[in-house]
Amino acid sequence: MHKDKKYPWQMFAAGEGALKTVHFFLYKWGMIGVTNAAPLAFLWTTVVGTIQTIVGIVRSQSSGKTLIISTRHVAGASLFGTVATYMTVLPAWLSSYDEIGPSIFPFMTAVGILPGLLFDFQEGQRRNPFRAVLGIGVFLVGVGAYFDFNFSSSFVSWQMVLAFTFAVAAAINEQIARRTGLGAVDPFIMQFWVGMSTVITCLLFIGGLFGLGLMSLHTIFSITVFYWGLFVLFGVLIVPSIFCKVTAYEEGRGEGSIVSKKVVMLGVLLTLSLLVEWLFFGIDRNLWTTLLFLGSTVLSYKLLDVTK
Repeated sequence: MHKDKKYPWQMFAAGEGALKTVHFFLYKWGMIGVTNAAPLAFLWTTVVGTIQTIVGIVRSQSSGKTLIISTRHVAGASLFGTVATYMTVLPAWLSSYDEIGPSIFPFMTAVGILPGLLFDFQEGQRRNPFRAVLGIGVFLVGVGAYFDFNFSSSFVSWQMVLAFTFAVAAAINEQIARRTGLGAVDPFIMQFWVGMSTVITCLLFIGGLFGLGLMSLHTIFSITVFYWGLFVLFGVLIVPSIFCKVTAYEEGRGEGSIVSKKVVMLGVLLTLSLLVEWLFFGIDRNLWTTLLFLGSTVLSYKLLDVTK
């Protein structure tokens, strides 16, 4: 009988990084030069949420698992989706600015991972605050390296602020997932509730845009087939991305801490994003400060790693 081969976790962590790169490329490709980006970003996220909901239904039908999970898990997944709406709309909106290349997204991802590591550290190593301070300090050096240690531009300033609001959102979702026990829920079933709350949140904001006169039916009907196709492709690619993430953390795929898996994912994401910037958008970055950013990120994660 054919025996199922357990591929190593590195393959799936790298796959997640590659798929995230495709996501961020689609953001930039679709939104570059768009002048009224907010309505398009919310419509984009609405389509993504709809596909997540469909994924949950398909999973339920194919596996025989019910979508009716506990009230606590439904509340947690719904709150998670509401916060995740911001984390989807923000990159789409930022992509409309010519100054921002795809490598901003690995930076935001790196910042977004940090709160979870800090929570783990606080719970696991309360008696070693020096290591926590050192880890955060090293990470801040990496932040400076990402911006070539040039903070004089007002653009860089608000870019940093938005990146850190992304981290705050990630921290909120980290706590929601932990406190409501979402780790025990099938990740694809969870997508149903995350997607539902995303769609509802987006529709509320779209209603607000209509009320403020910033959006109209003409805005929706003027969106071309290209954009609708882009929205759907983005949403569909969430499925293999979730699969890679979940599979990378399965037991029996070789030793590796949670931090190691995040580092592999982030390394692939940053490397491919820089190639995309250079090949498709003509954006050149300083190689040495980029390597310093990646190295500082890896070192700070290791300093905060309590999963060994």
